[in-house]
Amino acid sequence: MAKFPLHGLGNKVLFSSIFLLLNACGVPTEKLISDFAAIHDSADFSPKASAAMWYPPDSWSPDAPSRPTRVGGLSEYPVKDHRQLDQWMLDWMGTIPSARTEDALEISGWLILTVLHDQYPESRIQAAAILAQLASGWMKENNSHLPREMDGDLAAAIDSIMKAGGGEPDSSTPIAMEASYALLDRSPLLEPNSTARLVVGLGRHLRRTDYLPSSIRPFLARLGIRAVLQTLEVGAQDPTAEVASACQVRLDLLRAHLPK
Repeated sequence: MAKFPLHGLGNKVLFSSIFLLLNACGVPTEKLISDFAAIHDSADFSPKASAAMWYPPDSWSPDAPSRPTRVGGLSEYPVKDHRQLDQWMLDWMGTIPSARTEDALEISGWLILTVLHDQYPESRIQAAAILAQLASGWMKENNSHLPREMDGDLAAAIDSIMKAGGGEPDSSTPIAMEASYALLDRSPLLEPNSTARLVVGLGRHLRRTDYLPSSIRPFLARLGIRAVLQTLEVGAQDPTAEVASACQVRLDLLRAHLPK
């Protein structure tokens, strides 16, 4: 499996901006994502034997009630069958529609990490399929052409987005936000772990933004598509043949259907 370090990824200015996005306003992540993150080690994404979760592990099962039953705040639960729990929670992630852009972007970041680092080939294949599904939705909803000129600066784009989305919106806000996301649209992505952090942080930031002009939706869709294509390119080199094949097939299909 292709491995990338989860820490020490370089450009400190860029990553200080990304982590500011990740922690903006201190709003908690959706419980699904929180529990999924909890069952993986934060250093190398390896399975954890126990995890502090919002919901009991069995409540994510399709045989459980239609929604997981919360029993209180965070509690420590043993993770008896990590592969099975992975599958259940990925199944739930697969129900997030691409039209819910903020949630879909955040989900996609965790799916990227799953393709890159999950120890189970089945989970990597499942995550790749969900990513391709999201990218297909973004392509259909936005008729998104990928940017042809990549002359932007990612760190500057993130800083600009944070500034444009702060404070009370006024008549200049839509213009400032569109300019910020246009810069992001033209900025080359870094390696896939950085991309995962970027889309997770951006999804959270957008969910907490009171005003979101419709004009930035195509920029967000293109970012999501670029992130998925980048991940599938890496996944197509996975040493497990089934994973590599699954990623390559989905990569070829997405490329074939990209608007010209």
